[in-house]
Amino acid sequence: MKNKMRNRQPIAVLYGTVLLALVVLPVGMAHADSAAAFTNFTLSAISPVCFGSTPSVTITAGVANPSSDSCEIVITNQIWSWSASGGGVCFPTNGNGGTGWTWSNAPAGNNGITVTANVTFQGTNCNGGFTTNISGSTNFTVPVISINLSMNNLQRVGISANGHDRTQHITVTACPSSEIGNVALTHGTHITLTNLKVDMGSGTKTFDLIGLNKSTAPGDDYVMATDNASFCYDMKTVTVIVPAAIGTNPPPFNGDVQPQNLCTDSNTSPAAWGVGPPDVYLATYYDAPLNIPIVDQFTNACGDLYDGSDILENGNPLNQTLSGSAYTDNAGFNVPLGIYDRSNPIAVNWPTNTTSVGHSNSAHDILTITVDRIFDLKPFLRTCIYTPPAHLQFIWQ
Repeated sequence: MKNKMRNRQPIAVLYGTVLLALVVLPVGMAHADSAAAFTNFTLSAISPVCFGSTPSVTITAGVANPSSDSCEIVITNQIWSWSASGGGVCFPTNGNGGTGWTWSNAPAGNNGITVTANVTFQGTNCNGGFTTNISGSTNFTVPVISINLSMNNLQRVGISANGHDRTQHITVTACPSSEIGNVALTHGTHITLTNLKVDMGSGTKTFDLIGLNKSTAPGDDYVMATDNASFCYDMKTVTVIVPAAIGTNPPPFNGDVQPQNLCTDSNTSPAAWGVGPPDVYLATYYDAPLNIPIVDQFTNACGDLYDGSDILENGNPLNQTLSGSAYTDNAGFNVPLGIYDRSNPIAVNWPTNTTSVGHSNSAHDILTITVDRIFDLKPFLRTCIYTPPAHLQFIWQ
């Protein structure tokens, strides 16, 4: 007498990082020599998944055996196929068959993703005499939550000083928009967030981001927006940069210049420090307009973060400003005439007079450049060599 085989085998498949749903497939197999279909899928509640994750579904199925059967089907293999569709205006179709799927590039809004699950079981009878298939299909909608910061990773942030506001205006977007009320912001110690405003209608939260003190390593600070209901989040790293040094390759200069008779004071460039209106300093200038690069504490160009910053040389204003991570230094040598009232005929006629020729000269200057009146750059040595009648050479150390 044959012993009847009793096999009720749960099957868990489709591995991923997030457990989305439990699909229970009650299966009735009529007889060992016939195939049956899954006819009544049931789904438990489907938890939301975070946008950009790779969710998964676990399916279990049991095989029932009528008492009149002399032998049960033994399941030997499972075949799974998946497709994602729909998505409304928030999440585009992006189905990957096999063990999971990933969504990306979310615009505004959210209708979720419709997923179709197709399952086929292959089996043989207990005597190994034949193979049969049983299969079924169902659809379900996966809620998807997206939280997005309008920042780049390694976002570069400046520090406000001397009337120069370097605040950055950042937006957090939640999808669906109703989630924005659950979004909280956290950040590190080099920055601060202010002026938070929430717009429930658009699903956005705005805030101002500004640096407090300089970073000690690239990306050592952060901003994180977290949905406290689903724990979906977006985090971006932040680097607070400051002007720190002259670039490693200051422009070389070795050539003739065009001498000019100039009337200068503390407000001109080149500047005559200590000379104020109505007086002017009269001299023949042999200058070269040098473009001086400025780098941050990590030897990278500062970009435009500190555009408009005043430039001081050894504490004295050059009457030049930083632009595109560089400034102009009208450097060189001058042959003085003297200080006069600007209305004096000598001063009035000086620009059109014959230029003066100096004697061979060499000046070694240890210079400290200050940006925005608070950021002192690493000192450097600049040598200016003047050779009559109009030759200049600059050597940087």
